[in-house]
This record gives sequence, C-alpha cells and structure tokens, in this order.
Amino acid sequence: MRWLPVFKKEMRLYFGSPVAYAVGTFFLFIAAFFFAPSFIQYADVSMRAAMQPQMGQSLNATENILRPLTYNMAVVLLFFIPMLTMRLFAEEKRSGTMELLLTYPLRDGEVLAGKFFASLALYASILVLTLFYPVTVAWASPRESSTRRTSSTTSR
Repeated sequence: MRWLPVFKKEMRLYFGSPVAYAVGTFFLFIAAFFFAPSFIQYADVSMRAAMQPQMGQSLNATENILRPLTYNMAVVLLFFIPMLTMRLFAEEKRSGTMELLLTYPLRDGEVLAGKFFASLALYASILVLTLFYPVTVAWASPRESSTRRTSSTTSR
C-alpha cells in the first residue's frame, strides 16, 4: 500500500487538468459513433421482422449490436491507452520532479504500481460510462423467455 500516495497524485493530475475529460469525451463520442448506426440498423431489421417473421429467425441484439461495438471499442482503446500512459513518466521529466520521485523511500515497482493503478482507474471510469450502451440494448430489445411451453402443458 505504499504506492497509494503516487496513485493519489496521479489521479489529481489526471482530473486536475483537462486531459482525462478530453480523452473521456472523445472516447465516448467515438463509441457513440459506432453504437448509433448498428442500433438504428437493428431497430430497422426488427421492425421488418415484425412484418415478415421469417426474417426474425436470426435476430439477436448481442450479436448485431454489442459484439461489433465491443470489437470496435477494443481497437479504439489501442490508440487511447498509449496516449495517456506515455504521459506518466514524460510529465515527471518535463516538470523536473523525476529526481524527487525517485528519491522517495519507495521502490521503483511501487512507483510503477501507483502510476499503473491510476491509469487503470481512469480507463475503468471511462469504460463504466459506456455501460449505457448495453443497458439501452437490454431496455429496447425483447426479452427471451427461458421456459418454453410445450403442447402437453398448454393442452391441460
């Protein structure tokens, strides 16, 4: 737990500057850019399936909306993760606090752990904001019942 002061310092730096807010907003806009067209297409296909039941046999919200969104967000995170993590030690060097950080009574691994957990907390907070998309899909898609009625139970 000796990495906790480094973690708190990094979190103050992230949220004290517009870096976290800009990256979070930009990521959410890109995620919405991928979510909205697939959700609108799924709504259109489900309306057509209501008119023609044979079209709705393979209609699955998870396969048509959430899986492509997850794949696209993973690729986008490949660009966002280095944008924030490269700044961790470069900011220390630029501000001249690298020597001070290395003279703390902490091991290098504890400093690294504090910085790692701070960036992990930032990414987790950004990803928590994207939970809006699965909630929207669950609210808008029909529920599939796990129990099926057979002819013997309905004929009684």
